[in-house]
Amino acid sequence: MSDIVTRYAMGMDLQDWTLFRSCLSDEVEADYSEATGQPAATMKANDFVAFIQGILSTEKLRTQTLSTNHAITIEGDRATCVSYYVAQHYLPKDSGSGEAFNVHGWYTDTLIQTAQGWKINGVKVTVRWTWTS
Repeated sequence: MSDIVTRYAMGMDLQDWTLFRSCLSDEVEADYSEATGQPAATMKANDFVAFIQGILSTEKLRTQTLSTNHAITIEGDRATCVSYYVAQHYLPKDSGSGEAFNVHGWYTDTLIQTAQGWKINGVKVTVRWTWTS
């Protein structure tokens, strides 16, 4: 099950929105309020993909999300995965240097078992700290 959480992060980092979408159920309860200031909402998966695209699809932005310490609890056809993350963001400048912005915290993902396997149907991002250079 941690492979779904890992592929979710890879989809964001690679901006592979087909891969990212494949990790999601048809509806997602998304709580990125600590990271974006926007209130938690339940949305269709394609709308959630567009929401994440809007955050990450800056032309030159590069990201790398490290996802570790997956603590998984399974109860029938539902599961919860709490995992630590370090989301590194780098925006190069034309001069060769760039800006780095890192976010540290954890994801609390809820998953459901579907005919296509486990899918994420809830994401809560908890921000522990940020770092900018």
